[in-house]
Amino acid sequence: MRSSSKGITSGLLVACSLLTLSNGGCGIFLLLWPTSQDKTVLEQADERAKLLDADAVIFQASGVNGASFDGSGSETLSWAFYATDPATATTVWEITYDGENWDSEVSNLMPVGVAFYDLLNVTLTEARARQLLANAGYEDDFWGWTLSKPVTATGSDPLYYFVYSDMTVTVNATTEAVSGVNLEVPMMSTNGGGAPGDDSVSVQMIANAEAYVKANVDSNAFVIWTGGREGSGESLTQAGDTNVWDFYAVLNSDTEVRAWQLTYDGTWTSAELEMPPFGIEFTSLSYLTMDVVEAWTLATDAGYDPPFAWWSVFKPLYPGVENANYVFPYGGGYVLVDVVTGDVRFE
Repeated sequence: MRSSSKGITSGLLVACSLLTLSNGGCGIFLLLWPTSQDKTVLEQADERAKLLDADAVIFQASGVNGASFDGSGSETLSWAFYATDPATATTVWEITYDGENWDSEVSNLMPVGVAFYDLLNVTLTEARARQLLANAGYEDDFWGWTLSKPVTATGSDPLYYFVYSDMTVTVNATTEAVSGVNLEVPMMSTNGGGAPGDDSVSVQMIANAEAYVKANVDSNAFVIWTGGREGSGESLTQAGDTNVWDFYAVLNSDTEVRAWQLTYDGTWTSAELEMPPFGIEFTSLSYLTMDVVEAWTLATDAGYDPPFAWWSVFKPLYPGVENANYVFPYGGGYVLVDVVTGDVRFE
């Protein structure tokens, strides 16, 4: 299901930015920091989300930066927003804007480590986040940015993520703290991901996905996120009900970051993404030894009873989170299971 509408022109966006500059900044400042453009677009995206679902909220916003893609300068060229009703999260809408046209469709991707937090509550604008980035000494040639609230860190604040070829820099939307995270891939375990048995639901499929990626996508690419679901859309009553697996894989080199989405439902399909997924550390999941079957048992033993709509596993890109986590949606929040310690918590 897709809908499209003509949006306001780039010229009107620029004029709006000029009208809302409170510091009387010159044209050069406007070019570098389009102060109200991001907020205006976010508000318009929210209006469109409400037309699709009256209870929907925008929980993730992303933008492609012109400095890296077409040399047009450090300004957002296009936007992508994800919206859902946080009470049910049964349908996720993707809403896009290219500076002239709006488009929307039902997304077949599950959210990746993102809380269903209404981004209209965020007061730190993209323009201010860019300024904080520059003040901290970072260049403006990042690939793109995203805004979301991580789900896998207790008490976490919404973050802006600015993705470079060799690192991701986060700007805390509450405290304005700036932090850089190197994207070098850490040393992996040499145990080959353990020895999954016949009842493996995630570990064996991650190994299969790694093999597929290296043979059919790029020999240096690796899987950083895995999710499982029931193909008909029904919730999972046990981990073994999983019959569709989704993956994100990345290639991180000195000159570029590339990313792919893969799905296995009896047949492999893959598609390259315009932007790499945000909020995920670029760590191969091939080292995992805890299967989702074990994580599921730990969650239920802790009192969190299925069904679960889906599950996922990844290592969040957030300070203080040391290990990957299995994630199960539960009661308007998430049950998290640490893949190393087995600790279970709810957020």
